Amino acid sequence: MSEHDTDRLAAEIEHLDEHGYVVLKGVLAPDEVRAILARLDELYEREGPRAGEFGWGLLRERYLESSPLKLTLLDALYRVLEFGLLGLFKVLPVTLGPFRRFRSMPYDYAQATPWRRELRQMVICIVEKLDEPSDRRLCDLANKGEVFDGVYTHPRVLPLAEHLLGSDFKLSSLNVRSPKKDGPMQAMHVDFPFRIQPGKVYGCNALFALEPMDAGNGATRVVPGTHLSGLRPEDGMADPRADHPDQVVVEADAGDVLLVNSQVWHGGTVNTSGRSRTLMQCYFTHAAHAPQQYQELQLRDEVRARLGPLALRLLNAAPE
Repeated sequence: MSEHDTDRLAAEIEHLDEHGYVVLKGVLAPDEVRAILARLDELYEREGPRAGEFGWGLLRERYLESSPLKLTLLDALYRVLEFGLLGLFKVLPVTLGPFRRFRSMPYDYAQATPWRRELRQMVICIVEKLDEPSDRRLCDLANKGEVFDGVYTHPRVLPLAEHLLGSDFKLSSLNVRSPKKDGPMQAMHVDFPFRIQPGKVYGCNALFALEPMDAGNGATRVVPGTHLSGLRPEDGMADPRADHPDQVVVEADAGDVLLVNSQVWHGGTVNTSGRSRTLMQCYFTHAAHAPQQYQELQLRDEVRARLGPLALRLLNAAPE
């Protein structure tokens, strides 16, 4: 590491420790951003009505290549299931809790039949979209293209994650979120949703800006210093969706990364302009904690085969 890089890292760590967040400038080159955005467009088209589900639908991918009729019928089944579950949640809201817990349970893809996998993926997609229905989302990107391999292993990001979490950490999820025009304000939240001792940290989120982010298109707001309070927004705000007097709306250029301590209060704002604001969420957690997505159980064989030791360690997936 050059003297310039060492000085830059020291300044980034100092800002992160004091404020709970830091903006890393120019992490991705313009051609890297273009390649990722192109792949995301392909994935939105490829995943159709189920864009945003955790994991990947084996049957849907097979039918996408081999049988347009079966694909149409499968997507029709998804829409029927979506209609039924949304109706159930509306009439009996208490039923949503078990489905949310089902979503976060570990699941060994290799041991499941294709139809069991497919139905599980459908249910998870429906439940996942309930929380932020006005957002465009894609999930499980570690499985969905070589262009994402360098994101969660990026040398500008990993030293900061290691500073916060120690050397024993892993990728919890790699997703994309983009708010649509005039959607609701995202509630102020923390990414590790438990009250913990001030100064403790069990996760961090590297938010890769793939398009310019500003106050008009739903930029992320952060309340500096709250990571040291030991409190959650719901402990200190009457309405976590309201503005906070100390919040900072973070602006960033395409290719920049907003890295946030999991315990700093933050949340997306309203996209009033309608301009796209795509953030790739690269969330790391301490190895002792359950991930948002169990990468080691759902990693594709062809992805596992191409990855090096660092990526496999971060995915908690031993090489075959």
